[in-house]
Amino acid sequence: MDSWDGYPAARDRLIDVIKRNNMENLVVLTGDVHASWAANLKADFDDPNSKIFGVEFVGTSITSGGNGADKRADTDKILSQNPHIKFFNDYRGYVRCKVTPEQWKADYRVVPFVTEPGADISTRASFVFDKDQTGLRKVASAAVMEGVQKTNEVEEDRTRAHNRAHEKQRMKKQGKVTN
Repeated sequence: MDSWDGYPAARDRLIDVIKRNNMENLVVLTGDVHASWAANLKADFDDPNSKIFGVEFVGTSITSGGNGADKRADTDKILSQNPHIKFFNDYRGYVRCKVTPEQWKADYRVVPFVTEPGADISTRASFVFDKDQTGLRKVASAAVMEGVQKTNEVEEDRTRAHNRAHEKQRMKKQGKVTN
């Protein structure tokens, strides 16, 4: 499930640069894959004992993709097959980061629904990556009130929704969609 798997040659070149330069505190901040992730970055994702050289914080879309849920039908399977992923969540929201010279803290801020006004925002989970520490450390976790705890959706559903949104954007640029 590591999104870098789609680009193995580019990923390997980047990891080689990181190894050659002894980089150990790399932080990747990316997003809008309609889900939130927090993961350790490893020199070899197939080796559970491989060195962690950094972390990745992935933020979801703020509203696209619907209401979301705390878990999807395949969340436990994804996490069991990818031990470097320390957090996965399907609610909508954003990642709030606080960065100091010694530490990077990421708060996953989410809402239980986006289809109507009035949703309260809360922090679903918080993670810290310390400058001289290896890997992510969860420092807070809370349930989301009023939200759906688990859906029947799976990764393929998210991919289809993502592709539909891109097609709609493309058509709108071409003047074929008016909404």
